[in-house]
Amino acid sequence: MAGQLLKTCRFVACRILPNNRNGFSNMQPLVRTLKSETKDLLNRLKIPEKPKRPLTPFVQFLKERQPAIVKENPTMKQSEIMKKIAKDWREVSDEQKEKYAQKFETESKSYNVAILNYNASLTSEQQEGLKSAATERKEDRKKRKLKKICKETNKPKKPSGPYILFLQEESKARNIPFNHMMSTVKGEWEKLPAAEKSRYREQYLAEKKKYEIALIEWEQEMVGKGHPELVRTTSVVDNPSRILSVRKDKKEPYK
Repeated sequence: MAGQLLKTCRFVACRILPNNRNGFSNMQPLVRTLKSETKDLLNRLKIPEKPKRPLTPFVQFLKERQPAIVKENPTMKQSEIMKKIAKDWREVSDEQKEKYAQKFETESKSYNVAILNYNASLTSEQQEGLKSAATERKEDRKKRKLKKICKETNKPKKPSGPYILFLQEESKARNIPFNHMMSTVKGEWEKLPAAEKSRYREQYLAEKKKYEIALIEWEQEMVGKGHPELVRTTSVVDNPSRILSVRKDKKEPYK
């Protein structure tokens, strides 16, 4: 039960606790990842504002408690704020929780009527626009979830290409920030002798071979842990002998 409550807290925090920690000005789902074409379509369709869902008992309590906690603990992390609110919620009396529940029930009845009227007022084009936006948001959430898992499971990173290796080396040698190197050494790569370019390419190929081995092993591990969605569609993980052949080329024994 406690674990589920904390999971709910994290979900709510992503949508309610804004960068400005002193208020709750934005209760709508995040739309930052919508494609520009979809945003333009929604603006052109002039879709009316959708009725807001009523706040659940816990979110009502969270909304009341958060400003005071932030004021008393300005340096407290968002995750700690949510843990404290969850702890406080467990100590709220049943009588007080019932008041929150009654408010939620009353507002839910009004919301159900409002959302029916809202949906009935939309044109078919507006409905399609909202459906497209919902699909994009769903896909974006899926991508962000996979990206998070990849980071947590230490997915091997692709090696830098020859040109990037050149920039990194020059950045270090000249003591110039890497993000300034593109303009600083513009054109120098093209003038570089073939032998020098070959050195960077050989370095890249060596790192690429290590990357291939690490990625194959990581993908096999992910499949074993029940995350086949993280594996490339045409992944060589379906052909384990590929690991042996890569290691053989590298003259490295399989461990």
